[in-house]
Amino acid sequence: MIIRASIVSAAVLCVCAGATAQTVVVPNAAANAAGTGGYTTIFNNQPRGYQLIIGQAELGGMPVGSVVTGLEWRQTSWQVYPSWPSVTLLYSQFDVSLATAANTPANMSTTYTENIGPDVVQVHSGAWQVDANSYAGGSLSPTPNAWGTTIQFASPFTYQGGDLCLTILHTGHGFSNCALDTVGSADMKAKGTSDISNPNDWYNQGPIVTRFLFDAPVACYADCDNNNTLNIFDYICFGNAYSTNDPYADCDGSGGLNVFDYICFGNAYAAGCP
Repeated sequence: MIIRASIVSAAVLCVCAGATAQTVVVPNAAANAAGTGGYTTIFNNQPRGYQLIIGQAELGGMPVGSVVTGLEWRQTSWQVYPSWPSVTLLYSQFDVSLATAANTPANMSTTYTENIGPDVVQVHSGAWQVDANSYAGGSLSPTPNAWGTTIQFASPFTYQGGDLCLTILHTGHGFSNCALDTVGSADMKAKGTSDISNPNDWYNQGPIVTRFLFDAPVACYADCDNNNTLNIFDYICFGNAYSTNDPYADCDGSGGLNVFDYICFGNAYAAGCP
């Protein structure tokens, strides 16, 4: 039986009390307090690369086995800025990957490819549209601005513990730059580049405050509604997950939903919970 984290949709929630997405802010100290600076690397109008290594100490709020499904940033508030952008803009290419870090923050390489572990997943690829005013302004540090648009991952990443490596390569958007909030941490280090074709000689950056959305691992797979009891409602919950293409329903881990997932769930149900 493969234990999967449940990404419970609204349709599932109507009959199931399963786990909903949780969040962790890195660095943790930035969860409720903004920094005194910002970096435009991710929201630069020209092509840029950005890489962040997040030490395990900052990821204690995300259990091993969690499925990371998205991320968010917020505009800096070291001074008061208006909401951004004033018009809808488009990146023709905005690639995001997650991996277990091959190096610690302290030993981060200036060759960005050397920091990426073998379990790398490209969680977002291709064009990305940023709607007008989707990154709120108006706040002044230490009060943070609201979180901006969620980047939903097309291919979720399963956190296996240890340090995490976030890499972003984009082609720019041709509009005005936007600085994202940055807060320092001894357990995080970042680098950037203005030449995304060159993997070498990336320069130091500050850690951009990031909020990850994740689904924690389910303690007992067959207990779909998470009420510590196995009954018909777990079958209803699984059926709803299946009908809405929820990754939880991929019981056999094949990457697609089919009759074998129902067989797998039936076997898990029959085996019971520890």
